[in-house]
Amino acid sequence: MKKIFSISLLLLTAFFCSCKDATLGESLKGVYLANIPDGEFLLVAPEKGDAYCVVCRNSDIDSIRVFLDEDIIKDVSGNTLAELRLENDSMVGDIVTVNGDKITSAFTRRDLVAADKPIPTKHPIRYLEPITEDTAQVDRDVFYSRDAGFYSSNSVGDIPVSDYDTYIDSLRSKYQLVTKDIDLFMDVYYLGDDTVSKRPLVILLHGGAFLFGDKGGSFMRHLAQHYATRGFVVASVNYRLGCSFVGLHTIRRTIYRAVQDAGKAAHFLIDHAEDYGIDTNAIFLVGHSAGAITALMASILTDEDNYEDIDQFYLKELGDLPAPVKLLGTVGLWGGITELDYINRADDPDFLLMHGTDDDIVPFREGVPFFHNPLLVDLFLGEGDRLRGSGIIKEEMDRRGLPCELYRFEGMNHDPHLDEEGKFNDNIDIVDSITTSFLYRKLDKLCSPIEVSQDINFCKHYRISSDAPIRQISWNVKGGLFFDSVSDNEIECYMFTNAPSSEVTATVLLENGHTVTKVAR
Repeated sequence: MKKIFSISLLLLTAFFCSCKDATLGESLKGVYLANIPDGEFLLVAPEKGDAYCVVCRNSDIDSIRVFLDEDIIKDVSGNTLAELRLENDSMVGDIVTVNGDKITSAFTRRDLVAADKPIPTKHPIRYLEPITEDTAQVDRDVFYSRDAGFYSSNSVGDIPVSDYDTYIDSLRSKYQLVTKDIDLFMDVYYLGDDTVSKRPLVILLHGGAFLFGDKGGSFMRHLAQHYATRGFVVASVNYRLGCSFVGLHTIRRTIYRAVQDAGKAAHFLIDHAEDYGIDTNAIFLVGHSAGAITALMASILTDEDNYEDIDQFYLKELGDLPAPVKLLGTVGLWGGITELDYINRADDPDFLLMHGTDDDIVPFREGVPFFHNPLLVDLFLGEGDRLRGSGIIKEEMDRRGLPCELYRFEGMNHDPHLDEEGKFNDNIDIVDSITTSFLYRKLDKLCSPIEVSQDINFCKHYRISSDAPIRQISWNVKGGLFFDSVSDNEIECYMFTNAPSSEVTATVLLENGHTVTKVAR
């Protein structure tokens, strides 16, 4: 179809609303091309919907709306543009020029490119709704690293917020001065009979003030099953806990170790992507409390030389951070970061933050952890040091133009998903719903916006690309002509300048089972 738009063409576009085609009948369905001086005349009459006339001459582009009255093409004012008739089973037209003269020309029929078959929406919607009634399969205690630390698990069950102070203070009498090599493990959740071979990965990091907690805690098990039964692969990770309670930057060193371990766990899963059916282009971090601090810090801290929370003497002892892992998004459940300056890159992952506005353990805006208990303040960051919570992180992300969503649990303390006895309350449903929606929507980032370019023949090219492998693309063109598929992910169109609305839609089915819709207007 490219030769329709030869050089030196003027395009006159017109819009056809009703067809009372008494003479030509079904023969007027399709695309017809006629030669005129210094250009070409194109009639587009689809079987259903709007039809168009296009006059091509010189190098300008214009358009007017038209309709068909019997075999006469008229504009909305009733002016005749062309008179059509059949001669020897061929369509001939007397085309009215700009000067009012008539040019007789035969019309050559060309077929319209058939519209792509739409990609059906399957229910339940994968990654948003449960796709199985069964529980996910779990590979427990998968070894992923061995490093120097104090311990990596301290499972104490569900501790109500009101008991945090007593429990943490009791740990002071059990401190260790010297680290030792310890093994680090994760539990991996997935659907064993899944038909999709490459699935997004969610890495869960438990809470516990960097002193207690475990990958198998009730909240981690709940989230892991919730995401895995929607099609994700989920890894609940143990990381190094504990501190010496003496010397400088004790908890800060523990945070650093946790960030190292989150990176090492991600690299382990990337290296074993084939074993677990992981789409390495779609990785998320989800953290709770101390795990949220770890997840957020791991998402934005990429260079150990910029980690100003620890004296360089201790940094040298702790070692480097793992190479950064590209993340689609990070979820922080009542967490924070130590410095806002760490938020400094356009390629930082999108954040979802959920936080109680009256949190007195991890402050909603800014302050010291456990600020209600002066005895614990020095333990965690030191007098005068502060932690930046979700409220102020959101403001900083907005200031820098970086995507960040914040859900506020108004008037609620730490762990708003638990009641006074440490059991799940109704807020667990809010956490499930909002975090799942975030993960599902961020999968759309795997596809870039539609790229639009124009060639010398007034056609536009629409191209879509994806970080993840593509299984199928369905294109839909509104207010224009779909001429040709240039490649598997690129089409060539002419868009009518006077159509009531013009848009090109690409619906993309990825190999990981997620469907993405992108629109160019």
